[in-house]
Amino acid sequence: MDPHRRGRGGTSRGSSAAEFAIKHYANPRRISLLSSPTTSSASAEPLLLVEKDDENQIPKAPRLHSSSWSADFVTHNEDILAQILLFLPPKSLLRFQSVSKQWLSIISSPGFRRMHSRKYRSAGSSFFVLDSCVDDPPLNFISLRQEDVKSMGTITSGLNDFLDDGLVLNMHSCNGLLCIDVSFELTFFNEDRRLLVYNPTTDEYRTIPREKSAQDQSEGVNIVFDPSKSHHYILVSALVVNEDEDEFRFTVYSSETGLWSETAAKFEHDGDRYYFEKGAYWNGDLHWVSVSSGTLCFDLDNKRLRPVIPHPSAPSVEWRDICYFGESGGDLYLIGLDKPQAMLWKVYSLKRDYSGWVVKYSIDVASLVTFYPSMVVEEESNEKHFDLHMPCFVVDEKEKKAMPVILLRCKVISYDISDMTVEELAEIDSSHLEHAFSFRAPKYCLVDAVQHTETLACI
Repeated sequence: MDPHRRGRGGTSRGSSAAEFAIKHYANPRRISLLSSPTTSSASAEPLLLVEKDDENQIPKAPRLHSSSWSADFVTHNEDILAQILLFLPPKSLLRFQSVSKQWLSIISSPGFRRMHSRKYRSAGSSFFVLDSCVDDPPLNFISLRQEDVKSMGTITSGLNDFLDDGLVLNMHSCNGLLCIDVSFELTFFNEDRRLLVYNPTTDEYRTIPREKSAQDQSEGVNIVFDPSKSHHYILVSALVVNEDEDEFRFTVYSSETGLWSETAAKFEHDGDRYYFEKGAYWNGDLHWVSVSSGTLCFDLDNKRLRPVIPHPSAPSVEWRDICYFGESGGDLYLIGLDKPQAMLWKVYSLKRDYSGWVVKYSIDVASLVTFYPSMVVEEESNEKHFDLHMPCFVVDEKEKKAMPVILLRCKVISYDISDMTVEELAEIDSSHLEHAFSFRAPKYCLVDAVQHTETLACI
């Protein structure tokens, strides 16, 4: 089955940008928590996502060399030209397809795209945000870099247009590819439930066939794509076996064969909630976290389950919520609220031999509360709880930075824990998201954020 490509021209692409519940600031405000709240700069203005006229013009080719002879030599040697183009980011390459028929032929060829996706690594500083309670529009986005805001607005608007009549049941990402479980209502008693693999960079998608009997049993479908190992991707689905919903089996789809296959892996739990819809690909395997028991690992090579890895400490009232679980900067992280009264977050990373968790960072958010007192709510019993979400945790090993991205009731902020600096990224339209903030936040299950990385990978 060939992938489908959707057009990015016209006025509908990006027409819903003004409807985003998350509106990025044109000049994000930076605050040092070491200073007084009254000394911070003036509040930022929302960024209007307005397309520039020059966006649609044919881009100029990069200057290859000052010598016209060298430029001519490279132009007429496709192998050398392809090697040079491999160093350019996907977004630039897609625009440079308009330079000439030769460039279009090189950049659009499957061989070049596979090689580029294997060699090029995007920073991944943007995220699609799916609110499990809101479907108008179903997707928003968060960008940590100002230069990515407009392109993410365009991509997200187009994806919302594409999913306009559908209910997004789940969305999962891995190295630039999205797996979207979406339901389209045909009649009052009938629905068309589809499983789509989508590349937001190239605007291509493929509908994945699945057994009819599996549709109502699925607890979550995860995509695994590792271009360093293969240009193919796989999907892993966790399916309920019995009516008590405490036993699961696992099936795997391969884009290489186009077929689903049953695995011997079976899992039975004691009533604990496992987030099978939110797996994290790390260390060559797929991982799911539970509310209190631990982390379950699916061995992708052998199609079997490893023993459950216990949480860093015994479950207690102090571990009532998981703030974040996922991969960043090459490590698998679990963030929990340790000693809520002390307002302390513990950031754990899993050892690569799976022998246990170690504390990577400790985040004392008391100073953060000084600037944003509304993030903590005190009940009549004098017990305090956080009124926020942590959809993203970004680690940049090269820059030696670690930043939780935090959704407050009215703002999106990033917090650099190395220098205790806050950057106010966006404001939130409370009419869209306020109902997602509920008692005893942060809730790991309410607001999802899946990472977007640029890739030319074929689907």
